[in-house]
Amino acid sequence: MFDFYKSLSDANQGNFWNVKPDKMEADLVCPKCSTHESDFLETGYLGCPYCYKVFATSVVKYAQDIHGKREHVGKMPLNQFNRKNKSLQLQQLLKQKEEAIASENFELAAILKEKIEKLMGEM
Repeated sequence: MFDFYKSLSDANQGNFWNVKPDKMEADLVCPKCSTHESDFLETGYLGCPYCYKVFATSVVKYAQDIHGKREHVGKMPLNQFNRKNKSLQLQQLLKQKEEAIASENFELAAILKEKIEKLMGEM
């Protein structure tokens, strides 16, 4: 809350241009580093790793505003990429197997089953 009398006192001591209202009462504060949420929103910088938990909703919104997405879409390590790619292939094969069984194409379902087992062995 803004302290009018404190700001007058500061102004009388020559600190007129440095007078700022106190942090809002509803402003979240990190208990580890004392960073205020309003500081993060103003600068984009957090004070410590714990700030990510304390200001989680603001961090997600801030990242979404900057990048347009909430997911990382950049580069990733090759082994993680391969794991994700195999997981996507597995989902597709399972879906195709279900469709083959539903249409009573059991030969295709058996082939897909073998592919699924091979892929699961690689993971």
